[in-house]
Amino acid sequence: MAQVKIQRERRAEAVEVYVFAGEQGERDSIILVAQLSPEFTARLVDSWREMKEQLATPALPKNYIEALEAHLASEKRAEQLAIANAAKDAQIERDKPKVQFAEDFQHSDVVVTLSQMANLCGVGRKTFISWLRRDKIFQKQRCAPYQQYIDRDFFDVKEDIYHDDAGRAHPTLTARVTIAGQAWLKNLYRAEIETHLAAKRPKRRAVAVEDDAE
Repeated sequence: MAQVKIQRERRAEAVEVYVFAGEQGERDSIILVAQLSPEFTARLVDSWREMKEQLATPALPKNYIEALEAHLASEKRAEQLAIANAAKDAQIERDKPKVQFAEDFQHSDVVVTLSQMANLCGVGRKTFISWLRRDKIFQKQRCAPYQQYIDRDFFDVKEDIYHDDAGRAHPTLTARVTIAGQAWLKNLYRAEIETHLAAKRPKRRAVAVEDDAE
């Protein structure tokens, strides 16, 4: 705002007027004219849309140097994309055996009994089951795993009926170890299996060799 003097008949009077100056003044003047003139507003909108389209569309090279720079930039982007894709393809190839093993591992139907699993670990069945009960994988009163390990597909449990000599029926559970459970248990008891096998190895006796007396 600024003050200017205007002459009213016989006396001068100071009044405040708005001075359009600088970028802010230019903006305010455009807004004022746009409010008073619909045609100006329409031209302003058209100009804005043209500018937006120009920004969205890459400008064409104006000379040979700009064309060469644009071509080099395009080639560089294509090269970087090719390198990235090659790296992804190489990683996929490296991961193929792991993925295939995991899929086979997950969908395999190979299961073994507890006795067979104990044999794979190089221990007896009772020792193996004692490990499972000690680590709360198997129930103490029943030769069966807890539900959480069944849900993880480590064990396959089947219910059977056993009839004693008197003809009375008794429900029984038969637990078998899936291929996923085999790998998990071998890894879980790796140290104990090695210790157990080392203890079973025969110890070498030191043999003293005495020289014959001359």
